[in-house]
Amino acid sequence: TFDEMSLSKRITFDQVNQQIIGPHNHVQVAFIRGLTGKWKQPVYYDYDRPMTTEILSDIIVSVEKAGYKVVSVTCDLGGENRSVWNSLGISPNKSTFPNPHDQTRDIYVFGDAPHLLKLARNHFLSKGFVDSKGTVMTPQCLKEILNLQHSDLKVAFKLKNEHIYVTNKQNVKLAAQLMSNCTSKAVKFLGEKGLLLDSTWNSTADMIALFNDWFDIFNSQTACKNIPEKCGYGIHIEKQLNILDKMSYFIQNILVCGKKSLLPFQKGILITNKSLKEMFA
Repeated sequence: TFDEMSLSKRITFDQVNQQIIGPHNHVQVAFIRGLTGKWKQPVYYDYDRPMTTEILSDIIVSVEKAGYKVVSVTCDLGGENRSVWNSLGISPNKSTFPNPHDQTRDIYVFGDAPHLLKLARNHFLSKGFVDSKGTVMTPQCLKEILNLQHSDLKVAFKLKNEHIYVTNKQNVKLAAQLMSNCTSKAVKFLGEKGLLLDSTWNSTADMIALFNDWFDIFNSQTACKNIPEKCGYGIHIEKQLNILDKMSYFIQNILVCGKKSLLPFQKGILITNKSLKEMFA
């Protein structure tokens, strides 16, 4: 996993090496972590330097030489990271690249699921989605629910202004709460009772439920849970594969309203789904 983090841009004096450090805008950090073990270790950092295919290759080779097998790489969909993907030939049709240490093994590429969920939420709230049949999904029904919440009828306790009128787009919790089963069921309940004027409530509820199930698969932290989607991948493989396939089909057949082609977050979801299925095939 690699990620770029913002810094405070302050100057620091390193007393050990007697040198001034900074100011810097960002730090690029790479971690390795176990697929099944609860451990992670930083293996690389540098200031104000974007990730490149050369740096990534050097990191992978060093980790392999230390005795570890690198099987996947995860990052968010920032512009510089997408450039790395493009350089490696990564696309919705090809989600792997040869291991630079051992060309007989492939490395699977994943988008960061929380980042993908936030991007999907942002585009849904700002523009809405439309599928190939002309079915529209918009946040209008959610805004209606907010108005209903001010009355005695409360069916979506977690839904608040900050979920729809987003000021902190980096908050994963708000995105996960919005794109949740709780929200989907609230929309369904009110829509079926005839309390929503927006005609897109049913398609919007189905879309939100699908994102909830998809995110559960990629956010699993333990082998077994009461909810099948939250179990480790492979525990309920048929159900999990069905969700991945439904999401891939959905993403391939929608556009953000006003757009003519798939956006990076859509390609990221397709690539991530393909990698998970193929890595554990």
